[in-house]
Amino acid sequence: MAAPTVGATVTTDNTNSGGESPTWATISHTVDTGSDLLIVFVTIGFNASRDPTTVTWNLESLTQLDAIVDGTNTRTQLWYLKSPTITSGLVRIDWSASTARIGMTAINISGNDPTTTFGTSITAVGNNNAPQVTVVSEAGELVVAGMTFRDGNGALTEGSGITERSNFDHPDQFGGETATGTKVGEAATLMDWADNTSAAWTIVGVAIKPLTAAAAARQTKTNIHNVSVQRASLF
Repeated sequence: MAAPTVGATVTTDNTNSGGESPTWATISHTVDTGSDLLIVFVTIGFNASRDPTTVTWNLESLTQLDAIVDGTNTRTQLWYLKSPTITSGLVRIDWSASTARIGMTAINISGNDPTTTFGTSITAVGNNNAPQVTVVSEAGELVVAGMTFRDGNGALTEGSGITERSNFDHPDQFGGETATGTKVGEAATLMDWADNTSAAWTIVGVAIKPLTAAAAARQTKTNIHNVSVQRASLF
């Protein structure tokens, strides 16, 4: 089994966004060869008190990393799946009751540490025209953040240094707006957006740690151990 490749930085390689339905939502997505991690931001601009029951990638269940909700105004969640199946298919979210004005963004990540993948996730909530969160991170890490803005007027713009991953309105002007982005990590990484009007908002942000030489060595040792166990089970 080949040893894991040590990456100097964490990178993204494919992003898709959209989604809308009363009790479920899907988006088409492709997890490319070399992808080590799939992250999905779920954003809700109405009936935000309703929590998704499941988020899946081609029936593989994702795990929720963090979430923030502002009453019934907005909800933002971050879900992830390590070592996702390399294929094209559907990211799907299900609710137990009708939920409207939904958004989601799926992002492939490569070069991340497979064990200590995330730093400390940070959430923020507010009601103004300058949604932001500051994420503790380090050089070589990739900071990701996603947000829901209650007034979907298409005017959200990302702050300095942020690479836009998605930015779209939910179905009507009162249904909210989704924005996600990535930024090269530093000691305190500001993830911020600006709008021309004030509204309720929620944000989740986290740093993704790169695969270091030490982490690669641990992963190789684990792979060898797993192969040994599998071979032993044949006899």
